[in-house]
Amino acid sequence: MSIEKIKFHKKIQLVCGLSLIVLLFIFTTNIYGWFSFERKTAGIREISNPMAIFINAGQEEDIMYMDLTGIDLSRTTYKDFVFCIRGINISKYAIQLAYTTNNQFEYELYPAIEVASDVPANALGHVSYESHDSSHTIKYYYIENGKSSIDGTFKNKKSDSEILAEDDDSFYEETYGSYENVQKYARPLYWQTIDILHNASVATGTISNGQYVYQNSPTGSFTDYYILRIIWGELRQNDKETDIIYLSAKNKV
Repeated sequence: MSIEKIKFHKKIQLVCGLSLIVLLFIFTTNIYGWFSFERKTAGIREISNPMAIFINAGQEEDIMYMDLTGIDLSRTTYKDFVFCIRGINISKYAIQLAYTTNNQFEYELYPAIEVASDVPANALGHVSYESHDSSHTIKYYYIENGKSSIDGTFKNKKSDSEILAEDDDSFYEETYGSYENVQKYARPLYWQTIDILHNASVATGTISNGQYVYQNSPTGSFTDYYILRIIWGELRQNDKETDIIYLSAKNKV
């Protein structure tokens, strides 16, 4: 049968059918070409794993278990708390501490070592931490004797005699805008560490060129433990309200 003898609606069906076949051929050719190209280049392209950074409590538990209670100003002059920084494919990072100053506390940050048994005799300070799962495993985190606190700088400190944050800088504006009636102890004070090169296994760091360097490879996943020391000395009062404290970590690639 010649095409001239095909009825009009049959011609439409035939044209549509031929069009679909052509489109299918083009689509199939493109897909085959894409797979072929990907297969050829797969061996020469490096896959970049995503970067990630987290803050956790002791034993890598959720940060909600970092309990800052139990401060008794009448018995001691400081108290230690453990937390960790976990990361993937990060070479360095910085830790920031932001807090209100209703309680005139001072804060120090130390690299910590995790052990499963009693703390060694050369410990400068230590924290015991019991896991919150069914095992209730207890591990200890300690500061090596002779290890100094990690260097850091205040971003908006106004006074040392009475610890206060600035009330007229960019940090204040970002927090409160043009509002001026902010109680002086409610203005958050920001402190940030120098850049920290992460630890891949245990915290055995040194100061090098202004950076706190952990002695392991800067690739892959890691967990770095820290002890946050809250200090009140002998002149603090025990009748103040609660302060707000924020811990954050930032990738510094």
